[in-house]
Amino acid sequence: MTPSRRGAIARIAACLGLATILSCSGARPSPAGPVPPGPIEAFVAGTDIDDAASAIRDGLSSDPKNPLLLWMAGEISYLRGDMDTAMDAYAAAVISASGWDDPVGDPVAEASLEAMLSLSKFAPGWEKRMASLLEASMPALHGNTDGAWFTALEAEVRALARAGRFEESIELRDEGGCLVNWRAAGPFGPAEIKDFDEVHDPEIDLPWKAAYALAPGGDPRPTTGAHSWYCRTTIEPEDTYRGGTYYAATDLSVHEAGEFVFRMSSQDTYAVMVDGATVWSVDRRTAVLPGVSLFKLRLAAGEHRMMIKIGTRDFMPTFTLLWKEASSSAPDPSGAPAITSREHGDGLGGFASPPDPAEPVVLPPARSPVEDLLGAQVALLHGDMVGSARIARPMADAHPGSAPLMALLATLEGSDPFVPWATRMNRLRAVAEAMVEAHPESWV
Repeated sequence: MTPSRRGAIARIAACLGLATILSCSGARPSPAGPVPPGPIEAFVAGTDIDDAASAIRDGLSSDPKNPLLLWMAGEISYLRGDMDTAMDAYAAAVISASGWDDPVGDPVAEASLEAMLSLSKFAPGWEKRMASLLEASMPALHGNTDGAWFTALEAEVRALARAGRFEESIELRDEGGCLVNWRAAGPFGPAEIKDFDEVHDPEIDLPWKAAYALAPGGDPRPTTGAHSWYCRTTIEPEDTYRGGTYYAATDLSVHEAGEFVFRMSSQDTYAVMVDGATVWSVDRRTAVLPGVSLFKLRLAAGEHRMMIKIGTRDFMPTFTLLWKEASSSAPDPSGAPAITSREHGDGLGGFASPPDPAEPVVLPPARSPVEDLLGAQVALLHGDMVGSARIARPMADAHPGSAPLMALLATLEGSDPFVPWATRMNRLRAVAEAMVEAHPESWV
């Protein structure tokens, strides 16, 4: 972590509200061990919400800081309609998971954070308590998680801005890992979608020209800086309102070689290129999912050009690209900067040797049914309905009447991108009616 980055995070890391579990001295909770089979059976396979709540309480009595048990407690409280208790349990899960020396800590923290963000509107007064949680847990999340850190970073950048703390929001955005220093060119065409497969001048030139003809014989259009709000970047070409192939480029200075994790999200077809080589891509023409991609990339020390190529019908394409040092990498004890970025310009020399293709970040192998269910939840959070359903549907068939599985299935039915809206609603209604019949005490 860079010194300024460490300072940006430290300045918001007071011991506040729920975060008193984390002492200012840096002590972290240590769960005793894996979740015992009793709570797992009651949570995943049980048909009574109250029995599941009782089994989880029993588990927490002997291991009160186990993140999985705390997440399960949040899920059951949510199903019972007790939003305030659910938010307390999710918050405790985040804090405990941020210091847990176990690979499942990252998905537990990410799922709990996302649940809190989605439920905060049901729990009065939780905006301030959510802010306290984020402020206190972020240093540990940065060191020990990847996916959860990205969720916390975007949430805190938004929260600071909404609280009127704009300078702090911008500082955290820039130093926390949101890549926002982009130069843009496009749209190249004339075919909006097909021409994504063509190699256009910005892929070849280094540095970029000041202007490009977007079609053969067309007038040159100047390159321009892209606009960023929070961590999201929007390419806003002047005087044109059409789709096509757009480019955004940033120059990276990698001060020490290492493994880095990136999180990319865009509704459009895109390719992530580093030093002229495509390291990651999602083609929306053939792959609707996933909505969010996490991938690892090893970068050599030195100067690199990172470029996003986007094919879209939208005249203002958007994307979000975040980065951090991989949580599996040992931190640099000197605190030297890992990466700095700047808008692409004249200062960068020739291409460095292109890195190897990126590797996807995957969840650790599930060791119990509750970790399978957690994996399905995280896949859904990343917009991968197919991956989530691949796990959830067989589990729901094997355990009819399970409230957590029925709730997940209802969400999947209502968000399936491959069926018409009316069909989605009918399927969701059928699952919801079955859940109300099986669990009349649930708030659904």
